[in-house]
Amino acid sequence: MNSNIENEYNVSSTTEKIIIFLTLISKRRYKSKEIAKILNCSYRQIYRLANGIKKSGIKINATRGKNGGYLLEDNRIEISEDLYIKMLENVSNFKK
Repeated sequence: MNSNIENEYNVSSTTEKIIIFLTLISKRRYKSKEIAKILNCSYRQIYRLANGIKKSGIKINATRGKNGGYLLEDNRIEISEDLYIKMLENVSNFKK
């Protein structure tokens, strides 16, 4: 895991968190606690973030267990303005 992400970016806004979350899980499977550490939030907030993004229509594979975590099902998604607005609306309850 690249812990330099925490130092390189000031991960504060919801938009930044969505972008970094999607970027991370497009490359490999990440556990919620790993993502929470990178985004400087709780793992429960990662659950809410992932659920909000899923409600927007982006397919995320979420598996439980030792080898579980989040993985983007199709890493070639195009985020239109409409999809972006849906994601923001669906994760509006995501707070640090």
